[in-house]
Amino acid sequence: MARKTLTERELHDLADISDIEDISFEEDDDDSVADPNYDTPSSSSSSDNENRTRKRQKVMNVFEDRSDVGNKSDYSEDEERQESDEQINNAQVIWNDCTGNLREFPFTENPLFTPEFFDKREGDDPIHFYKFFIAEDVLSLIAQETNRYAEQKIILGITNETLRENSLLTQWKDTNPTEILTFLGMLMWMGLDQKPTLKDYFSRNILYNNGVGKYVGMSRIRFELLLSNIHFSNNESPSNSRLDKIQTLVKLLVGKFQEAYVPNKTVCIDETMVPFRGRLSFRQYIPGKRHKYGVKIFKLCGEKGYTYNLKIYSGKEQTPNEQSVATRVVLELMQPLLNSGRTLCTDNFYTSVSLAHDLLNYNTHLVGTLRKNRKYNPRPVIAAKLEKGSMIAKQSNTKVIVGKWKDKRDVLFLATDAVPSMVDVETKRGVVQKPSTIVAYNNIKSFIDVSDQKASYSSAVRRGIKWYRKVAIELLLNTAVVNAHIAYQSITTKTLPITNFREIIVNQIFDNANRVIREAGREEDIQRNHRLVDIQKRGRCTRCYKNSERNGRAYTENKTFLILNTAAKYKDILENKRTDNITCQQKNKIWEEITRDLNAKVPSGCYRSMQCLKRLYENEMKRARKVVAEDKKKINLTGGGPPTGIKKDPCHELILPIVNNKTVYGLNNPFDGDSDCNQIQNIDTDIILEYRNENDSAVNNSVQVINEQNKYQNSLHQQK
Repeated sequence: MARKTLTERELHDLADISDIEDISFEEDDDDSVADPNYDTPSSSSSSDNENRTRKRQKVMNVFEDRSDVGNKSDYSEDEERQESDEQINNAQVIWNDCTGNLREFPFTENPLFTPEFFDKREGDDPIHFYKFFIAEDVLSLIAQETNRYAEQKIILGITNETLRENSLLTQWKDTNPTEILTFLGMLMWMGLDQKPTLKDYFSRNILYNNGVGKYVGMSRIRFELLLSNIHFSNNESPSNSRLDKIQTLVKLLVGKFQEAYVPNKTVCIDETMVPFRGRLSFRQYIPGKRHKYGVKIFKLCGEKGYTYNLKIYSGKEQTPNEQSVATRVVLELMQPLLNSGRTLCTDNFYTSVSLAHDLLNYNTHLVGTLRKNRKYNPRPVIAAKLEKGSMIAKQSNTKVIVGKWKDKRDVLFLATDAVPSMVDVETKRGVVQKPSTIVAYNNIKSFIDVSDQKASYSSAVRRGIKWYRKVAIELLLNTAVVNAHIAYQSITTKTLPITNFREIIVNQIFDNANRVIREAGREEDIQRNHRLVDIQKRGRCTRCYKNSERNGRAYTENKTFLILNTAAKYKDILENKRTDNITCQQKNKIWEEITRDLNAKVPSGCYRSMQCLKRLYENEMKRARKVVAEDKKKINLTGGGPPTGIKKDPCHELILPIVNNKTVYGLNNPFDGDSDCNQIQNIDTDIILEYRNENDSAVNNSVQVINEQNKYQNSLHQQK
C-alpha cells in the first residue's frame, strides 16, 4: 500500500521551518529575544517514502518542542517564546495592497478616576491616596494570616521539640492592621535609606543611629519577627495553584486598582521582572532585563504608567489549551476592557495576526511590532529588500495591516486601526521620517517603561529566600505607590517627585504610629522635626514649653492659683513644723493626695510630680513672706534700702492668710519633743487669745508651759 503524500498544511509548515532557518539574531528595539533556529531534516540515501516520513515526524517534533515548556527550574523566556500561534480559522488569509476601509470601533467609556475613589478617600494627602489601595481589608488579611502562620510555626516547633527557649519566636505577640501599616512604612523607609545590613537600621553606632525604631515603637526583635512571619494565605487550606501563597493578596490589590481608575483609549501590555535567584519551578531568565532571573509579571498599564491589571506567570498550565501563552495573557488582562473600542499596544512577543483577529472579534484594535516567523505573515512584506527610510505594507481580507520599515535594520509592525503613513519626527539627529504606526507604538509602549522606572526608585525589595514575600513587597510598596503617585498628581495637579512622595507617606505613617504610642501613655523617646532656626523676633518653642511644663519650670497664673487653692485646704498640716503629732510621712501623704487631685484636673500629657508641686508651694510662700515684710515697712515706717518691687496678684491674696503676721518667737526650748510648745511658738497672739476663750483646758496647758519657760529664764539669770 502506497504511503500518503504530504498534505498542503504540512507543506505550509515545512515552509515556515525554512523561514525560521533564515532568522537574523540581531537585537530588536525592545527587550525581547528572537526565536531560535530549528534544523531542517538532513538528506539521506533512503527512499522518498522514508524522507516524507522523516519530514512529517520533524514537523510534529517541532510543534511538540514548542509546546513542551515550563518543566525546568531555569525555564527561560527563549523556550517560552518557541510556542506556536494557534490557528485562526479554516479560512485562508489573503494579502493585497493597502486600501484602507478598516474596521472602526467607537470608544464608549469615559476615562477618569471613579467616584468611589473620591468618596472612600479621607483627604488629599499622599497617605490618603496610598491607603485607598492598601486599605483596611488588605492590612487585615496580612495581619490575620501572619498571626495564623506564626501560631502554626510555634505549634509545629513545640510538637517536634525544635523550638528553643532562646528563640525569637517565643516572644511572638499577635499583630494588628495598625502595626502592619507601620511595618510597611519601615520597609519603605529602608528603601529610602539604604544601609549595609538590617541590624544597622537599629544600631546605636553614631554612623547609623537615627532613632526611628524608638519613635514608632518597633524594636529590632519585633521587626525581625514580623519580617520572618509575614504571610498572605492559610497553609492549612492550600489549592492546586502555584500562586496560592499570594493569589488572595493579588486579587485584592487588582480589585483596588480597577476600582479607582478607568483607562484611556490606548493601553499597553508588557512584562516586568521581580528579582529572585532562589529555587523556583517558574523562575524566568530574560537576558535583556536588568534583573535577568526572577518572577515575571505581565502588566496592563494605562496612560502615565498606571497599572490597571496584572498576572504573575507561573509556568506552563497543566490543562491543554489551543491558544499560545501570549494570546492567553493578552485576553485575560484585557478582559475588563474588551468591547469598548480601545487600542492595545504590544511588543513582538505578543503580536501576531491571530491575536489581531481575536481582538477584532472583541471590538479592540492591536498595534505592535512583529516577528517575521509568525504564521500568516505576508510573504511579499517579509521577503522585500528595502532601502533605508522606505516602507512597504500589505492589508489582509480580515482588515489587518502588516508592514516593514527600513531604519538601521528591518522593523516589522502590525496595525488594525489605521493605514500607516510616513510622518516627520524630531530626533537628536534632526527631523526624520517614520511610519505613523511606529510613532504611535513608541508613545504607547512608554506606559510600561514609566511604571517600571518609577518603581525602581528607592525600591524596598531586598534579598530573601521566599519568592512570594518579594512579589508581595513589589506590589505593596512599588506598584501601589506608583499608582497612588499618578492619582495624586492627576487630581491635585501638583508636581511631586516619586521619592518625595514616598518620604511624605513614610513621615505620615510614622507620625500616626507615634500618636498611638502617646495615646497609650508611653513617653515619646525621640524629638522629630525639632531644630534651631533664625527668627527676627524672639519666640517660644512649643515643644520646649511643653517639656518645661512637664519638668515644673513654667506655671501659668491659673495653674498656680489652682495648686495653691488645693494646698490651702491642708494648711494646718503643711505649715506645722515636725512634731510628734504631724510627721514628715503624714505630710508626704498629703502631698501625694494633692498631686493626684491636680493631675486629675489637668489635660493629658501635662502631669506634675510631687517634687515640682512642693517646690512651687515653697517658692510662693517665700514670695508671700516678702510681701508681708514690705507691708510692715510701710505701716511701721521701718527698714531701709530700695523697695523690692514685688507685685501682689490673686495668688498672694490666697496664700497671705497662710503666712503668719505676728509671730511669737519663743526662747530656746529644752523640750524638743513637746508639741504644745512648738504650737505656741508658731501661732499668732490673736489666735492664742481666741484659742483661750474657746478651750479652757488648752489654755491651762499653755499657761503652764509659759510658766515653765519663765522659770527656766530666771534660773539662767541667777546663774549669770
